[in-house]
Amino acid sequence: VSLELSNATVTYEHTRHSPESLAEAIEDMGFECSLTNAMSTPVQTETKVFSKAGCSTDSIQQARSALAQTKGVVETEESAGDQSLAVTFVPSLVSVERLGEVMSCLVPDAQEGPSPRSSSGVEAVKMRIEGMVCLSCTTTIEGKIGKLKGVEKIK
Repeated sequence: VSLELSNATVTYEHTRHSPESLAEAIEDMGFECSLTNAMSTPVQTETKVFSKAGCSTDSIQQARSALAQTKGVVETEESAGDQSLAVTFVPSLVSVERLGEVMSCLVPDAQEGPSPRSSSGVEAVKMRIEGMVCLSCTTTIEGKIGKLKGVEKIK
């Protein structure tokens, strides 16, 4: 969120939000938000497969719970044979190394590298915000919008 430029860029899952719902959330904080000339653009995502061999069910559940709380992780999906966990993420927000730290029990599948995707439903929108008078305004917007489920990043 830029006080000087009176705008914000939000990276979000379009299945959970729209530019209009994000603008409404900002307006609910007492600011004016304009979507005039705002364009949503798809954000590049990748999917990395992690082997579940040797992990307990509790470890897998803990890993999935930790991933759900990790900014930049879009979704997790277990394989049909229940041998691996595919993690779709935004590489500009979270690295494969960070994913590995979050899921210490799971190991990357050597055969599968990250596969780029762009149609995962993650988009970025830039919007104009009026009424901000100090840095605490930007902090308030970043804090409240950044905590919304499906918002990956606000800057």
